[in-house]
Amino acid sequence: MECIEKDNLYKDICKSARDGEKILPIHHKDKLLYILKRASWKFVILTGLKIRSKSAQEYLLQLAHAYTGHRGLDRTYQKLTRKYYWQNSYNDTQDYFRICKIYQSTKGSTQLPIGYLTPLNVPTQPWEGIAMDFLSMEPVTISCSKLIPDYHKLKGERFHNISFDKLLVISCRHTDFTFLVPCIKELNAMDVIDIFEKWIKPTIGLLYKIIADQDILFMSATFQDWANSVGVSYKASSIYYPQTDRPSKRKNKTIIPMFIAKKLEDGTNWV
Repeated sequence: MECIEKDNLYKDICKSARDGEKILPIHHKDKLLYILKRASWKFVILTGLKIRSKSAQEYLLQLAHAYTGHRGLDRTYQKLTRKYYWQNSYNDTQDYFRICKIYQSTKGSTQLPIGYLTPLNVPTQPWEGIAMDFLSMEPVTISCSKLIPDYHKLKGERFHNISFDKLLVISCRHTDFTFLVPCIKELNAMDVIDIFEKWIKPTIGLLYKIIADQDILFMSATFQDWANSVGVSYKASSIYYPQTDRPSKRKNKTIIPMFIAKKLEDGTNWV
């Protein structure tokens, strides 16, 4: 009873339970407090309760952890909470694992050794190396007559629309000059090659190195064969390390907000 009186959380709850009030799934019997959790009654461990000169929480944690053979945190926590409950018991279990010398000395990491990141070479000339990436954008449908001059003379009065939903970002790693190329959803590797051959190459000349993520179009055999045939070195960034090419990732974060601001200002879509 002394522990109940010291526990600010359960003191009032226990008094109501003793008086027969039905509040919360709490049961008071033989000076002990039980709570209904996950369809079973659990003994509530109150603040200040001692077992063999140790706090009840520490003693039960030690017992449950030893019973599981000093195995993982989740197993210990599951064993503990089958019969007992107290506030922040999961956090207490985590804290106990940090100080358990037996667990720390017998359980090693299952992860492979982490390798070193290879820094990118700093380009010394404009367009010596580029970074490119696809950004997913809001789908926009545009009439061909707005994109192609004298389109009606080529196709007559028949209407034809094109839907764009991604943006190819190509930026110089030396000058930070950037091409923004709207792309359709059905874009394939040959289309990407055509963009380089018809738009990029006539403007900046022959490239030396391309840095990009592991997009399926960039990693395709068609694109890789083209890069080898024209003497372009392709470097793919690491999957779990987008910071490999931090400047281009930082640039990408500014592009979408720029288009959103323009649309809010005068209604102009990103295409």
